Amino acid sequence: MWNLIRTRLSLFISLKSITMNSICDLKKSTPILVSLIFHDILFTVKSLKHLYLHALCCGNEIITISSSSLIQTLTIESLTVKGIAINLLEIFSIAPMLRQLDTELIKTQFNDMNMIFQSSIYLQKLSITSGSMTMFKIKHLLSSMICLTHLSLDVYVVDNNMINGNAWIPLMTRIVIFQFIFKISNDINIDLDSFRTQLCLKKKSDYQCPYVYGKKTLIESTGLEPTTYPYAKNLFFNTELSMPEIYLRRMTYADTLIIENNFNNSLEYITSFIDLSRITNFIQRGLETKVLNNKFVEILYNLPHLRSLGLYFSTLISLFDRHWPRIINLNMNFDPDDQIESLSSKQIDALWFSFTQLEQLSFDCRSVRNLSKLFNTMTMTLSNICICHYGYRNNLNRQMVTRQWLEQNTELRHFEYFQNDEKVYIWL
Repeated sequence: MWNLIRTRLSLFISLKSITMNSICDLKKSTPILVSLIFHDILFTVKSLKHLYLHALCCGNEIITISSSSLIQTLTIESLTVKGIAINLLEIFSIAPMLRQLDTELIKTQFNDMNMIFQSSIYLQKLSITSGSMTMFKIKHLLSSMICLTHLSLDVYVVDNNMINGNAWIPLMTRIVIFQFIFKISNDINIDLDSFRTQLCLKKKSDYQCPYVYGKKTLIESTGLEPTTYPYAKNLFFNTELSMPEIYLRRMTYADTLIIENNFNNSLEYITSFIDLSRITNFIQRGLETKVLNNKFVEILYNLPHLRSLGLYFSTLISLFDRHWPRIINLNMNFDPDDQIESLSSKQIDALWFSFTQLEQLSFDCRSVRNLSKLFNTMTMTLSNICICHYGYRNNLNRQMVTRQWLEQNTELRHFEYFQNDEKVYIWL
């Protein structure tokens, strides 16, 4: 798949941002694939400013950057790499204009303490995940980062000096927001009072120290009690583990609402405490067993910025009696226990009648009885389609929706097509 995509990268002359999730190569080597993708994107898409890569099944591997390459990219400003480690020295060498970096470090990163890190002089936000760290290594790392104002550390094993708030004071002169997540064992006593200095309190409520003590997770803030969570964008709600009212009222910046169960009561309960006008994405996580009432649909319909829906079929059909012109992305989830086995021909008509401005559609192949009609009657605004074949994963006789089938059985013409083991992608 990547060999097909990389031949077209040079065509993206004005692309500013790329996100790639769950990169995996089960047949060969995922680290090699991630390294290839990283190198191709960074040095081919000349206009790129933001890059996010998330790799699977990489273990303790790192991204390999050719030491013989002296190429630099002067456009990339924000880089996030998850699931695979990087070498800071190499990253700062090839991307000197970085302003934001979020990554995992290799354990041998600081073995040579005489090494000088020439980080980007523009680097303002740094987020690091590491298996182990010492205060000496942190000082060595931060010494050249003269513009750094946001620092986030997630360290599995720390030494005693790092859990002493007084040791951080000399390093906090320029830091505005500092988040420190670490884990300790039962035989280590910790006193967070050392983090409650006057300097720490000036760092606002974002200066926090979550930690794990034994088998129990404790989260304690060294700042003032927050009245809102400005960085919490996803709101998960489950009536069986309902969020206390005091915390729910702080979720005023969430743009994605995910409800696990009991939609009738959950949505009405949430709206009684917070304004949901910022919500752009609503996701149904579990199959609803009760009949949805009009109040649920009414609340959804009146969300002014709602643009994306992820619903099971039994829930989706309850929306067919209304027009949803603001919805541009629809994910129709399928559950084998759902009483609605698949969309009938009449329900396909109702789907396109209700969602006239869809641009992206995702659905399970088992959920539509008449694929030809779905494509032949679809709204003209649709540009991206994803057909999932999860239900046939272990079926040796499964039949994917092929390009040939689409050309012979639908009115689709002049479209791009790609398939892997589980999904078919169509670009119109």
